[in-house]
Amino acid sequence: MNDDDLSYKDLRRLHQLEKRSSAITQLRNDFYIKVMDYIKELEQILDNADSPQKRKLIEDELKNARQAFREIYELREKKIVLAALSKVRGGNPDLRNLIHEETVLFEMLVDVLKNARDNTLTDKKTEDSSPQTYETEPINKKVDEKEANHHEEVKKEDNEERTVVLMKKDLPTFVGINMKRYTLRENDVISMPLNMGETLEKRGAAEKVR
Repeated sequence: MNDDDLSYKDLRRLHQLEKRSSAITQLRNDFYIKVMDYIKELEQILDNADSPQKRKLIEDELKNARQAFREIYELREKKIVLAALSKVRGGNPDLRNLIHEETVLFEMLVDVLKNARDNTLTDKKTEDSSPQTYETEPINKKVDEKEANHHEEVKKEDNEERTVVLMKKDLPTFVGINMKRYTLRENDVISMPLNMGETLEKRGAAEKVR
């Protein structure tokens, strides 16, 4: 394990920090990517374990790591939901510690809440008054899934509404709302889920091609 990698000790520390704080705590920008790498590494070690004792130790660490990761995510998820609610009610929530995946989630929540308020509380209707559906796959579910589910995921993606965008600037590597890693550079033309493309377009990072 490299010094840059995460460990179960790191997850426990981050979980305690997140639990004690009412605000969203600071995480490294590649946190979700690093945790998934750590989980996958444990799964590989478990597959190659040559003794019952070693298997038991790895199984316990894997179980505890998944639980800690799930709880960190759910704590931050709740804070992001509350921040989105504050935003649509005229507040100014502190978003400094959101990492990319969470910024995407926050902006989608704000859009949904604003549209619901416009359609329900005022005469102003959005151009498309039908509710938007964001098919986001929970990160903790992704961690728990094995390669056996790969074909089902591919089939699901085939039915997903997509768009093609032209990147207007470089973006650091991030995990998209479909849990795929993206490293996007200026002038790249790429197909992606429609709602993710719309979010990048709103932020001025991409331009819709079709």
